[in-house]
Amino acid sequence: MKRFAFYISLIILPILILAALEGGLRLFGYGKDYSLLKRQGDYYLLNPDYPAKFFSQNDISIPEFVAQKIPVRKARNTKRIVCLGGSTTEGFPFEIDINFPHFLQCYLQKHYRQKHWQVINLGLSAINSHSVRNMAGEILKLQPDAVLIYMGHNEFYGALGLASASVIGSNPSFVQFLLKLKSFRIYQLLDNFIHLFSPKPKKSAATLMAAMIKKSRIVPDSPVYRKTLRNFRINLKHIVSTFEQNHIPVLVGTLVSNLKDQEPLGFPDSDSALAVYAAIRQALKEKNRAKAKILLQQAVQRDSLNPLLHYFSGQLFYQSGQFGKARRQFLLAKDLDQMPFRAPSAMNGIIRQICQNSDAQLVKIDSLFGAHSPHGITDSSLFLEHLHPNAQGYQWLAFGFFNALARADSLSLPPKSCARFTNLDVAIGELKIADLVSHPPFNGRTHFKPHRFEPSLVQSLAYRHVFKGLLWDAAHLQLGDYFERQGQTSQALKEYFTVLEADSLHFSALYKIGDLLLKQKKIKDALAFYGKAVSARPKVAFLKAKLARALLLNGNESEAIDVLNAVINTPSLRSQLSGKQMDGVLYLKAIALTKLGKAAAARRLMKRPADEFPKKFKTMNQSGK
Repeated sequence: MKRFAFYISLIILPILILAALEGGLRLFGYGKDYSLLKRQGDYYLLNPDYPAKFFSQNDISIPEFVAQKIPVRKARNTKRIVCLGGSTTEGFPFEIDINFPHFLQCYLQKHYRQKHWQVINLGLSAINSHSVRNMAGEILKLQPDAVLIYMGHNEFYGALGLASASVIGSNPSFVQFLLKLKSFRIYQLLDNFIHLFSPKPKKSAATLMAAMIKKSRIVPDSPVYRKTLRNFRINLKHIVSTFEQNHIPVLVGTLVSNLKDQEPLGFPDSDSALAVYAAIRQALKEKNRAKAKILLQQAVQRDSLNPLLHYFSGQLFYQSGQFGKARRQFLLAKDLDQMPFRAPSAMNGIIRQICQNSDAQLVKIDSLFGAHSPHGITDSSLFLEHLHPNAQGYQWLAFGFFNALARADSLSLPPKSCARFTNLDVAIGELKIADLVSHPPFNGRTHFKPHRFEPSLVQSLAYRHVFKGLLWDAAHLQLGDYFERQGQTSQALKEYFTVLEADSLHFSALYKIGDLLLKQKKIKDALAFYGKAVSARPKVAFLKAKLARALLLNGNESEAIDVLNAVINTPSLRSQLSGKQMDGVLYLKAIALTKLGKAAAARRLMKRPADEFPKKFKTMNQSGK
């Protein structure tokens, strides 16, 4: 018995020591909390530390979630949808108001007004199915009514992918085990200790995309290629099963990318091959199709699996008007690409198979994009570079999921009223893409052409936002102020409303809209926006003064006096105003008193500012207005 107790103690004692150490580290605040959701009052916030769970400490930057506040309690008339995936789900390279979850919420709210719709964007740049699988269990806390999945492009090079710099294992179950270990502070302590003495990388890559590359060439059907497809199948099946077991509908979108205007990124690049490529390019540029055809036939005979040669063949067929053949060649070029940042067609095969063998609903995004692309071949009309949609493309992506949720087969145009963004948002996204494609692995092999917007302030503000730290809302407000000064009221309102749609309590946008509406003599509308601004920031004196003025113009003299008295009699509000501004507040109160027939009280109040406003005061006394 004593021997048995001894062996039991040998097992239990280390566990107790580890538990005590873990508890101590947590007590003293060591390490990071890697839970997906953090509660703040009545809301869940997305944990900003969560993405670091999937990346190496050597990565140049850690992607961030789109900031969102999610009510903990889901109201009875609320439908909640969660969107999962990588950078396309997140909305890269755009911010806040150009992404498919944002558009989807608008479509749903517009067509099904009896419900309140919450579409939650859990997309994250550079992650793949390993990360999404890790999220799935925690998402159940949100009580989603449906889960939408658009992922697969990052399986090779995304975080934890077998060709990525952050690979930690080839077995999906082992990867999930290590991710669970990362939540323990003891593990983080050991990891930080090892990192402290590990050799530092000599030079960081210029972009996160480039930094994720460890294995730069992946030949189709190679061991890494086959294992990656296997991992995607296992992870997607597990994700779908997790939600189905909890009776949550799952919709999975097929993957789509730029076929015509994106060359393969990985191909043989010997000196002899480069010379052949140059000759074929020149022939295609000169539209010398006979010469290009001969050169291609000779080159393909030597290397039938060369993705760039098939891409050139696609261009040749396209020039000849043989669009069906062109599409097949462009698809083959994508599938043979030895740097598969664009998901090969085999990924869509896996998606279709899993949806067929489960209750998950297949959403044919590839067919939708093809139906709205020239000659059925996806190109820069819907894409920015290799796979990220432009603003129109993101609307189609949202519309594909909307039709699936609504069980509709309509391919009509998405409602334009849901596309509330401005040229500034497009310029911001295009500036990021211009920077991305100027670095490896693109090296000029994408046909991206940015717009040039007028006024030039649009480009300037976009640059300051992307590279100089100017906040997104501040950029929109500055552009709105510019349009207001130019007398372009509708353009100014568009900028302000864009900010307001992202943050319904943005007090600057609220009062600026109120100012413009007041100029247009839409007093009641202005009152509504001033009222919301004051509710959002009740301790800001100038907002109350604006509200009081609008109340006065609307004939609500008593209410105006109550608001003005709050400013006059509250030291913290009064101290925010200069002497001249305070005189203006007193003057507004005097007008209100006069309109209420209290001219004597108005005159007493105006003694102090009478010298400041002699003409106005004289007119007020004479007219009694």
